[in-house]
Amino acid sequence: AQCTDARVNLVTPALFAAYPTLEAMANADIADIERYVHSCGFYKHKARDIVLGCQMLLSDYGGKVPGDMESLLKIPGVGRKTANLLLGDLYAVPGSVVCDTHCIRICGRLGLTDGSKEPEKVEVQLRNILPPEESSDFCHRIVLFGREICTARAPKCDVIFTIVALYVVDRWGRKSLMLFGAAGLGIIYLILGICYHFHITGFFMIVLVVAAIACYAMSLGPVTWVLLSEIFPNKVRGVAMATCTFALWTGCTTLTFSFPSLNESLGTSGTFWIYSGICLIGLIFFLRRLPETKGKSLEQIEKEL
Repeated sequence: AQCTDARVNLVTPALFAAYPTLEAMANADIADIERYVHSCGFYKHKARDIVLGCQMLLSDYGGKVPGDMESLLKIPGVGRKTANLLLGDLYAVPGSVVCDTHCIRICGRLGLTDGSKEPEKVEVQLRNILPPEESSDFCHRIVLFGREICTARAPKCDVIFTIVALYVVDRWGRKSLMLFGAAGLGIIYLILGICYHFHITGFFMIVLVVAAIACYAMSLGPVTWVLLSEIFPNKVRGVAMATCTFALWTGCTTLTFSFPSLNESLGTSGTFWIYSGICLIGLIFFLRRLPETKGKSLEQIEKEL
């Protein structure tokens, strides 16, 4: 808690050099351990749990890390995340789902969970869709993906496809990209609904979700703002942009907070089919009402509209 893996990796070499064995750690003075883990936050609790945990391993488990959830949870400082990590990495127990902050954030963003921030709920939801033999490795990959690509503050996964949109927006045209986004997302959501309906899991589902993110990031996401900046007359552009911005944020908020209730009442398949239907409505609207503004000046657009 309150500590990154990078910080742990800075602290542990000196700690393990000073206490190289389980017995040495179990016999350590808690105050001495505190000095080593001080920079990790909550250092008093962590130092106490380290020593007491090592003592329990010696007294109750013969100096060996137990291989079942019930026994692991008895060790001071060990919660379900750590227990699942040990079960998956040490004992290759199928269905071990390690729900750290990266896993919770990214799986919620990808639609693999209902967006819950509670680790135990996320663990149950992921266990229901992940192949048991792949669940531990999946969580490790998600963590690496979260550190390097889909970061919390500035996710690069969106940026990559937004750059693609910048490259093609004046080549394909605004309307073409909006049609591509609505059609692409509609098809992906339809397939996702079918997969959830028939309980299809595995890598294919991840591909579909990533494809949906890519499709949105290179079309509806950025191109909507390009169009909004072009289609309104100069005399009302400020008010119109403010109104549209409010409407977009309201829509995004409604979409985010309605997902759990829709998922509960209609099921995941039904929810994605509704999203697919919304995309179909958008596709029809874009075909009939959306003007193409590619290659036109604002004066030309205002005159034509």
